[in-house]
Amino acid sequence: MGVFMREPKVFFSPIFAFLGAALFLPVSHLLHSQEVAPEQRTFEWKSEKKVSHDYLVFLPSGYDAAGEKKWPMVVYLNGGGGNAKLVNRQFAPHRDRHFVFLAPICPLAEEGVLGHYTKWNPEIVGEIVKKVIAEHSIDEANCSLMRFSMGGSGACELLFYHPELFSRVVVMSGSCHPSKLKHYPKIPVRVFSGSKEPWLPYHTNTVNSAKQFGLDVSHTIWPGAGHGACRQRTMSDEALWEWLGSAP
Repeated sequence: MGVFMREPKVFFSPIFAFLGAALFLPVSHLLHSQEVAPEQRTFEWKSEKKVSHDYLVFLPSGYDAAGEKKWPMVVYLNGGGGNAKLVNRQFAPHRDRHFVFLAPICPLAEEGVLGHYTKWNPEIVGEIVKKVIAEHSIDEANCSLMRFSMGGSGACELLFYHPELFSRVVVMSGSCHPSKLKHYPKIPVRVFSGSKEPWLPYHTNTVNSAKQFGLDVSHTIWPGAGHGACRQRTMSDEALWEWLGSAP
């Protein structure tokens, strides 16, 4: 009787082929692959774009650049509908106060709502603040940041880049993302809102988040005040100006 022998079947798999090829790679090739290090490269980019930024400086009566007196300074960041003419009108009633007022004017938005000012550059604003301090008799230990509405977001970024410039903050009808408050400098913050503002819940959330991060913050809500009226009521508060003028 003849012996019947079954021909063995050969199974081919791409995976087995890959593993087999890897096993038979020359050792020198494997060692060479392990020795290859990433090449470090440097990309250099130079921009010749000129950036200009307008700002207003209000000097108090009796200011003497050559005198020994150092004056407290308030830096004001305008809201989304602000411009130089409007800011000048807003500060007209306060020029007799014993402060140097600095008001950088937010540039017009390149896109979005026509005629609105929607983006602050915190690095440029910080350089403007340092320039004014260097050129005037400013009490560097008493430099406050006052912001209104859209200026609130600019102030959060400004304090992130230049926390050393300011001793206290006044927020009018503004809010800040809680993640940014985590890095806020530990300086006193006073928040003011109007009871009729549609964004009041966001203001309250900002205050609650600031307290959770250990910030020294208070919240005043003006009864019956809307968005614009909140700024007017706040800037007419004599107790606030006394606080800003006192030693930090």
